Amino acid sequence: GAYLMNFYNGIENIMKRCAREYYKKMPKGDDWHKQLLQQSCLEVSNKAPLFNREIVDGLYQYLSFRHFFIHGYVFKLKKEKMELLIIGVDELWHKIKKQLAKFMSSI
Repeated sequence: GAYLMNFYNGIENIMKRCAREYYKKMPKGDDWHKQLLQQSCLEVSNKAPLFNREIVDGLYQYLSFRHFFIHGYVFKLKKEKMELLIIGVDELWHKIKKQLAKFMSSI
């Protein structure tokens, strides 16, 4: 569980840095984590999006897992769902690295 949470936290740190430094727009409020993820695939102030929709849709599952893990709902987690996240993490990370390279070359 900690591996999956840390995977998402690392990606979220990249999104936070881009939001603050590049977009100059950091979401606020109780659902800022979700807003940040959604913002990462939008064109903000005529600036290129960090991620594409496919990556954001994939990351949403890891954000949901992170919420459950941090807020103590681990007793509700299903082994099968965790296995799917673990199996998918390498492919998603590959797509993220590719998209980050594309983003960096565009700014």
